[in-house]
Amino acid sequence: MAVPQVRTAAGTEVAGAEGAVAYGRDDVCVVADRAWMSANMLAVPSSIQELASASYAGLLAVPDPASTSVGRAFVQAASSQVGQGLGAFATSLSPRVGASTGETLAQWSAADRVTASYWSSLAGAPASTPSAGLYPLVVAPASLASAALTNTGAESYGAPVAPTCIARTLYAAGVPSGGALSDGAASLIAWLQGGAAQRALAEAGAAAPLDSGAGEGTRASWASQGSGREADETTADPQSVAAAVSAWGAR
Repeated sequence: MAVPQVRTAAGTEVAGAEGAVAYGRDDVCVVADRAWMSANMLAVPSSIQELASASYAGLLAVPDPASTSVGRAFVQAASSQVGQGLGAFATSLSPRVGASTGETLAQWSAADRVTASYWSSLAGAPASTPSAGLYPLVVAPASLASAALTNTGAESYGAPVAPTCIARTLYAAGVPSGGALSDGAASLIAWLQGGAAQRALAEAGAAAPLDSGAGEGTRASWASQGSGREADETTADPQSVAAAVSAWGAR
């Protein structure tokens, strides 16, 4: 049987990693606890700048941008919107900064609503589902929303805040330039790109499919409500990101 030829979708190429193949999206966003917001008569923030206003300051938990990709992605998104004022913005934000993504998400006020399987996928996550945390806003992968559905499964406790999102493409590991995938690896990646696998990922809420239409009516649709508006963090200029993280740390 012929081994399928695999290549990444147009527009998802990564410089220096030509063999990397995109298979989905899981953008990084501020995710709001809708129930907490409603109970406290507070609207979901409408911009990244509003997070630092008196109404929302101190309500956000952020994974450390110096040690986590999720935190770095948020700082990149913030930097693109507030520019040279990033340090002052971070000070006004007064966030709780966690050592890992899992530890940070455990501080979310809807943490007790998140599925056990989602916790098991996070670095630094607690061994069991935690109690509700103290922070109604958390920087997280948008897929958090699809892992925090209500008992009916028709709504999510989490609402990705669209203006805060930064696009994040998920890739299957590639091979060095000039190398070759094994037959099994090539077949697996080709399968991940196919319609059946894309739909399965969307139904599980693990990732939003590259073809947004394949996610309609699935758990992934909760995550895609806050689609990334900034340049994909996966292909960002490393020096620019490092400068943003440095400015954030100087707050």
